[in-house]
Amino acid sequence: MAGQPHAHPIASPALARLALALWCWFWAPLAVAAGADNPVDLRVLIDVSGSMKHNDPHNLRSPALRLLVGLLPDGASSGVWTFGRYVNMPVALAPVDDAWRAQARRAAAGIHSRGAKTNIEEALKQATADWNGTASAHGRIVLLLTDGVVDVGAGHDDSAASRSRILETLVPELRTAGATVHTVALSVDADQDLLRTLSAETGGWYERVDSAEALNRTFLRLFEQSVPATALPIRENRFRVDGAVSDMTVLVFRTGDGTEPALRPPKSGRWTQAEHPASVQWFRESDYDMVTVPTPRSGEWVIEGTSDPDNRVQIVTNLRLVTSALPAQVLGGEPLRAEARLIAEEGEQVPEALLAVTDFRLQLSRPNELPRVVPLVDTGSAGDARADDHVYSARLDAAGLSGVYDLMIEASSPTFERQQRRRLEVFGAPFEIQLEHMSDGSNSWRLRVSAVPALVRTDSVEIELDFGVEGGATQRLTADEDGLWVHTFTPPEQAPLIAVTATAQRRDDATVQVFAQRGLAPARVLAPAVVPELTPTHAEAQTGVRWSAIVVGVVVANLLLSAVAGALFWYLRRRGGPEPAAADLEADG
Repeated sequence: MAGQPHAHPIASPALARLALALWCWFWAPLAVAAGADNPVDLRVLIDVSGSMKHNDPHNLRSPALRLLVGLLPDGASSGVWTFGRYVNMPVALAPVDDAWRAQARRAAAGIHSRGAKTNIEEALKQATADWNGTASAHGRIVLLLTDGVVDVGAGHDDSAASRSRILETLVPELRTAGATVHTVALSVDADQDLLRTLSAETGGWYERVDSAEALNRTFLRLFEQSVPATALPIRENRFRVDGAVSDMTVLVFRTGDGTEPALRPPKSGRWTQAEHPASVQWFRESDYDMVTVPTPRSGEWVIEGTSDPDNRVQIVTNLRLVTSALPAQVLGGEPLRAEARLIAEEGEQVPEALLAVTDFRLQLSRPNELPRVVPLVDTGSAGDARADDHVYSARLDAAGLSGVYDLMIEASSPTFERQQRRRLEVFGAPFEIQLEHMSDGSNSWRLRVSAVPALVRTDSVEIELDFGVEGGATQRLTADEDGLWVHTFTPPEQAPLIAVTATAQRRDDATVQVFAQRGLAPARVLAPAVVPELTPTHAEAQTGVRWSAIVVGVVVANLLLSAVAGALFWYLRRRGGPEPAAADLEADG
């Protein structure tokens, strides 16, 4: 149609392969820091504005909060804030124990939908007021649930200013304090961009929930993202308890078929919500049961009821699985090292004979796909561990992966099993770059660049253009109010190509830089192969090949990029072996 742009992604396959090789060469030997065995400080912020009457008519925020409360381990620190126009604190910030849980369960029943406004800024400020300065030894986590947009009640301009302060002031302060913010949008009308940015800029997880009925499972996933809890694997509704388990909490989700869950301990007996030992706490909610069992009997336990992938068995044990701190989002092709080790009670060592018969493995899976499994191998002691501790690790190469995955790390032997779970989102590239040729009879083009906030700090992005004309000046673009870099231009006469360099900082302050270029056609000619080896053919563009699926970021110091690229190119040619871009999941021995 006349006057409409025709989009063509800028692509650079050869350079993409080199970028990935550089990325792997720099980062493959670097382990992700082992997860510290520190208590978690979790602050829960729940929207109680009037719109929740529509989005959560049955007040399912209450059982979701009780699920979270029931899973929090002793020694964690937690509190609950509710917010509408004003901010209240129905559950005081304190160490988690049985008394705190009882008070929090009672307070959960008081969650309402009577708030007049949605003062997200004040809720964040009050809940994190004591998180000043540098990061703490404790894991600082915020879980924010809302169904709306920032509304402070004094008019649109004041609400817009409040939203800006969240992004421009609070987010940097939270980053400096080492805080991670997980956000849940309980409505399509929620400020998705604000919540997504809050999580992305602090290394947290963002999730949109289309109905309140999904809140329980969402809170479970966010708990597992926040708290490094040790669990037992469940296979075909069975799990195995060993003598090192002193307490367990069994979470069983119910379906709408009316099936009542039950537990069968080893050898004898059958427990239900109506009949169970006095020492057992059995909490029933609208769609799940939570059963806490002190000193559970060793052996195989059976869950009677519908099998559900979200069922869990969380344990307290003097033989714990401790795993590395992995980010929630990664770039495809970015290698990460997963680490795990077993920790016995203080002053004790895990016997060498036990480790000799224990298998450590990592599993990456998502629905309708076969799981990818890689063994973790013994690579020596951790930097913060005793010299005789064994650390098991593997390199997870995310090349070829895209989307959201469940990540499980397990340790198993003939006598015990341990498991930790979390989620991982893999992106194809830190930037998306599109070049559009305007079909209005002119030789005008439109360049559009967007950054993935989950991968880079958007306030650090720099976009530069070069048209390959001798003596021509490099142009630098600025973002518009929507956080996009859009530039309409007529190329200089005889310009052979357009080169785009996008640079930004990761949350760990490492630099990510992407370079892409494409030949510029005369007016009304859409796809000349000016630089064939760096440009996709017209047919490739029409079949939907996107730059974001091909070009990956490269973390390098800018001053070393050219030298390292040349050295690695020479090395790969001499060796004649496969390029690192072909790597998948592999053990790091």
